[in-house]
Amino acid sequence: MPRQDLVQQLIDHLRASSGGPAGGFAAGRPLHVCSAPGRLDVLGGLGADAGGTLAQLPLRRRAAVAVQRREGAESLFVSDQVRPPVGEAEIVAGPEMPTMDAGWAAGLLAAWRALCPPTDGHHVPGVSATVRSDIPINAGQASSTALLAAFVAAAADMLQRPLEPAAMANIVQASELAAARCPPSTVRAGWTIDALTCLLAERAAPSLLRYNAQPHGLVGAVPLPPEVQILALNTGVRNAAAAPTLEELRVAGAMGQRLIETIYRDLGQPHTPLHGYLANTSPLLYRQYFRALLPKRMRASDFVRTFGALPDAVGPGDPAAFYRVRTVVDHLIAEHEHAEQFLQAMEELAAGESDPGERRRTLGRAGRLLLASHHSYRLRLDLSCREADWLVDKLMQAGPEKGIFGARITACGGGGTVLALLDRTAEAADVILETLRGYNAVTGLTLGITEGGGDAAAGALRTPPRVFTPGEAAGPAAEFSP
Repeated sequence: MPRQDLVQQLIDHLRASSGGPAGGFAAGRPLHVCSAPGRLDVLGGLGADAGGTLAQLPLRRRAAVAVQRREGAESLFVSDQVRPPVGEAEIVAGPEMPTMDAGWAAGLLAAWRALCPPTDGHHVPGVSATVRSDIPINAGQASSTALLAAFVAAAADMLQRPLEPAAMANIVQASELAAARCPPSTVRAGWTIDALTCLLAERAAPSLLRYNAQPHGLVGAVPLPPEVQILALNTGVRNAAAAPTLEELRVAGAMGQRLIETIYRDLGQPHTPLHGYLANTSPLLYRQYFRALLPKRMRASDFVRTFGALPDAVGPGDPAAFYRVRTVVDHLIAEHEHAEQFLQAMEELAAGESDPGERRRTLGRAGRLLLASHHSYRLRLDLSCREADWLVDKLMQAGPEKGIFGARITACGGGGTVLALLDRTAEAADVILETLRGYNAVTGLTLGITEGGGDAAAGALRTPPRVFTPGEAAGPAAEFSP
């Protein structure tokens, strides 16, 4: 069954097993069902905390959630597909609503608490929920974010509580933090932007979503030309190993920003042009002047003693640890530059005013920006992996002559997903098929391939919730049920 029918699959499953193992749903009481897409970090994702530009693309893989009010103060979360680390067992939260260490279920519980606060100080009204998802876990495709976005949309509809998209995105982000047991200081602008993509992606031709992370706003959409295709290639390598480097990006990036602001003040400018965001540093001025003045490495305790404490939103870091200030700032400023120039190239292609030769040169420029980002992940931050490097190298051996213009590792790196920019031609498709076979032969892993954009990648708020009541006869299927 096509992926856009995931909601209908879930509804059919629940109708067939109402009152049974499908989540303890009660007959005669309506269920509300929503779904949300995964997302692909096209460029700029690691630069969100620095206030950079981000380009994202919704994917044609989805997470669907069905919710129903439950008698008493007990909540039940069931999944027959989202396995690690929960398995297929039911997760039940009793009247005391303890903190659960149950991955996706803990996130749903945190979101439910935010939407439906305790009625008497400590009891939360109950809810039943079951989920179904075909977004790969730990692949950098926002599987948990999509699941939470679908749950929040379905629960808000059930509670008849209209919320602005920004408020929903904040609930999703806070719930992810709670599920991971992270302190509020670890909040990341990129997580809110991921949630906005899962909520707001349009039902339209494939389009890149342009965000400005100052702090986090959707600027607009850039249509992909019909002859251009962006694929998400899931390496099958979990990306969990990147956490220490991501923490270094936060701390070292904040150090670099403070140092550049100090240089501006020392030059007699009390009001710097950064306005609180490293990405506002001029790349030209940075390379000509500031870069040479930044330390290659600096111990956190030495930095605090000389320049004062870092902002609470960043956290103190490890006082004894050395942070690669210059290398991190190099990457963050370059990523912002890459994302801006890539989106500009896509806008030129979408305008459709150039001749075929010029269009291919523009595509080549866009592809080189992707490769520059990959090399920065790989060489500056050590955030790539052998499998991703093999994929990028293999694709670029074919190159623009066969319709492959660029590729890069995405999201937080360390594994996960590789992006490929290519022509929508039979020759480029043959390269992808050959790469798929070669990847399995070399690594022993199966390469998952997903395309972005279109109706099947519509956000949770762009498709109406489905409501049905267990025990009633099935009505006609919706014309489109993402």
